[in-house]
Amino acid sequence: MRVLLRSLILPVLICHATITLGQAWYELPPDTETRWSSFENQKAAKGSGGAENKRAKGHPAEFMAPGQTKELMNFSGAGTIRRIWITVSHRTQSNLRAIRLEMYWDGAATPAVSVPLGDFFGVGLGRKTPFENALFSDPEGRSFTSYIPMPFRKGARVLLINESKSTIHLFYDIDFLQVKEQAPGALYFHSYWSRKPVSKLGEDFDILPLV
Repeated sequence: MRVLLRSLILPVLICHATITLGQAWYELPPDTETRWSSFENQKAAKGSGGAENKRAKGHPAEFMAPGQTKELMNFSGAGTIRRIWITVSHRTQSNLRAIRLEMYWDGAATPAVSVPLGDFFGVGLGRKTPFENALFSDPEGRSFTSYIPMPFRKGARVLLINESKSTIHLFYDIDFLQVKEQAPGALYFHSYWSRKPVSKLGEDFDILPLV
């Protein structure tokens, strides 16, 4: 019997992170500082997190034209991203696949994360639906939130790339903990996405490439 798989959309999330066990949620770990990155504070400067969403209405930095790239975070030092929140306008099926999220750790030339925005946040079929789980949430079906811990040792850079044909309106913030030195056992977060509309008989489909 021959089985032909006409469409295969397979986002693969590989999460390697250490989480402190036994720590109360209201306790700040020792030798850490809370930091906040947003349009008003992309360098996540200390004490500037309260500037979020204080820009004038219609500021051009809040819009992304087709083909435009926005730097959401660029921080030098050690730390761990704890929460990412993003919402965009024109959340169509094609746009959520065409807008790409990229993350770079420790000055690397290639991204550790390079995935469509919708697929990364659990909207693989293009339909926005309210949901909540341990790693992601979208309680109203209109925004994207990730709680995956993402450690880095020398720096972190997060980009959003608009490869759609629409000009989108963007809001976001990224919360992370700055540390003096990252734990030796802290592993990096990677996310890989691949799509083949038609599979070929006898040809392997790589879920996770070697490189």
